[in-house]
Amino acid sequence: MFTPPNRHRLPSELEVMPFILRAMEFTGLWGSPVQIFRFLAAFGWGTMIILFPKAVLGIGSNRFDEIAKGIGFVIYCCFGPSIFCVPSLAASHFRYWTHSGNQSEPLIFELPMEQEFYGLLVRTNFLHYHIFVLCSLFAYSVCGYFLLVKVSALLLMIQYSSSTYRLVELRIRKMAESKEVTQSELVDIVELHRLAYRCSTLVEQICHLPLALAFLTCILYFCLTLFYLSHNIGFNLVNVMVLFGLTVLETFGYSYLGSKLTEQADEVGAAIYDLPWFEHSVELQRYYRLMLQRVQRPTEITGAKFFVVQLATFGSAVQMSYSYYLVLKDLFTMI
Repeated sequence: MFTPPNRHRLPSELEVMPFILRAMEFTGLWGSPVQIFRFLAAFGWGTMIILFPKAVLGIGSNRFDEIAKGIGFVIYCCFGPSIFCVPSLAASHFRYWTHSGNQSEPLIFELPMEQEFYGLLVRTNFLHYHIFVLCSLFAYSVCGYFLLVKVSALLLMIQYSSSTYRLVELRIRKMAESKEVTQSELVDIVELHRLAYRCSTLVEQICHLPLALAFLTCILYFCLTLFYLSHNIGFNLVNVMVLFGLTVLETFGYSYLGSKLTEQADEVGAAIYDLPWFEHSVELQRYYRLMLQRVQRPTEITGAKFFVVQLATFGSAVQMSYSYYLVLKDLFTMI
């Protein structure tokens, strides 16, 4: 079997998530500090192509649905380069090649997202339009890659923490099936449980702010999407629905794995309580007490310490988004 060079091998304690670590190394966010220039270059390109023109030069449209689409795009870091660019490019080429020069209405190209672009006539000039699309395609790809790294890292960390509790539960169940419980085996399980608890604590410290932003984004974009659908059904609906679907799918993934982590940690407590600990020596009962004390503390992933990330919270977020949409719709009607 081919063995890669040592410089490409991961330490044994890091081999549990090789994909995400390799992806972060390629981006410049993990490994040698000198590789940070990769991240800075890619982030700078995405900023100059997507964020700066929109924030400084403007959206280029006074229609609310176009503004909502443009702002929502920036909020969610610009996904799906091919889905965003290819349909717009195809529609624009169809208009260009089928447009008759004597028509009274000017030819307007379809943009992946509404914005101005450094003084170029991206809506009416054929050459300027293609320069914008090519630059945007690369910027979208960079942002999509960053999104992949972010989402994969968070999901894998939560899943890995849940798997550690699953391993503790299996060790306890297996120990309960044996006729004799040894102190060395029990010490190993107690240490494994301590590491599992420590892992979940670290995951909570790392993930609570990104998860809070993810839920906030989900609520905002859910509300904007409903408002968009109630006022405009057209070509741009494809891009809007892609963003909406990715937002909901990402938030649902966090919620599902968050619930799974809590349930798996509770299963460890149930496995400990099922042990015939009262039949064992006082010395062994002391180790049981250590694990029982840990399972009394709730194991959960939160969003900025304000709410628990679980399926019930996801359902509440969807209901809240619909309520905000109704309020926004009434306010817009009054205006």
